[in-house]
Amino acid sequence: MPEEVKSYQQKKLSGPDPLVVVEIPSTSDTFDGLLDKLSRYSDLGVVAYVVRSRAASMSILKHGLDGQLMLWGNTPIPELGGLVLDTIGSDVVALGPDGHAYRSDHEFLARLRGLAQTEAARADTEAARAAALVEQLRALGVEPAV
Repeated sequence: MPEEVKSYQQKKLSGPDPLVVVEIPSTSDTFDGLLDKLSRYSDLGVVAYVVRSRAASMSILKHGLDGQLMLWGNTPIPELGGLVLDTIGSDVVALGPDGHAYRSDHEFLARLRGLAQTEAARADTEAARAAALVEQLRALGVEPAV
């Protein structure tokens, strides 16, 4: 999404359906409206996390595809690469496994792109190494099972 878009509105924006949703209800959201959103997410096969913020505390509920809501707590979210949602001052932030606080989805996505590129380069190196080993085995008269 463009950086100026602060909220994904499925019916108004074209693009892919989300895989994971972190929903932070505002004071204008109704309970029925939230349940409707969770139902739509479930129909799409989307894992949803709901962040409830009250005064000085925050809790996170995970909405499973079975329709159940469960208290998640401040533990790493597997679907988001191990991020932990937390508060710093009055901001909801995502803390990466390295402890870095991501204050925007764009900052986090840039980090994920960098990690994906590093991982892709590592995979290419490993594939080239494996191909070289296969050729060495063939030169020795051994046909490896690939």
